[in-house]
Amino acid sequence: AAQNIPKPARQAYEQGVKLQKENKADKALVQFNQAVELYPDYFQALTERANVLVQQNKLAEAETDYARALEINAKHGPAMRGIGYCQIQQKKFAAAVSNLENAFVLEPNVPMTLLLLGYGNLSLGRYEEAKQCLEQSLKLNPEVAARAHVYLAEIFAHEQKFLEASSEISAYLKVKPDASDAAQLKQLETQWRAN
Repeated sequence: AAQNIPKPARQAYEQGVKLQKENKADKALVQFNQAVELYPDYFQALTERANVLVQQNKLAEAETDYARALEINAKHGPAMRGIGYCQIQQKKFAAAVSNLENAFVLEPNVPMTLLLLGYGNLSLGRYEEAKQCLEQSLKLNPEVAARAHVYLAEIFAHEQKFLEASSEISAYLKVKPDASDAAQLKQLETQWRAN
């Protein structure tokens, strides 16, 4: 259903998106708040506001906004992915996987959805499903989905395939040499190569 969004609400939303791209989260939040105040059913503004809240680690508030966006438009992929992300962070893996599967159906070419879905399945011990999602996320965008290499390494190590596991860590460190856990991962890679 087409939305009849008032011009001031649309302008606030567009300003918020611009500010978010400039990494001005607090100012973007003000604009998204204004857009939602002016037009409470503005599901895109609710979703973008939730994205800012996620950046600020306010997951419960973000989840509420994503849920509200989905009440208005049940087929809004970004909100579905967002709620899945919040649930992953809160270790609600079964609920997350369900939402992320729906997000994937709505938007099959978003690497982040597949990366999160892979991690959710891995956390539930569904190794085969996890592997498929993670490999697909890397095919779509090796840069955005780089962390998939680490999750694939976990799967290979679980399967006692230590050489494959160490190769995945090596592939990840090539893309992200400055990762916060790089030293720890190098140690793991060395350990797996020795097996």
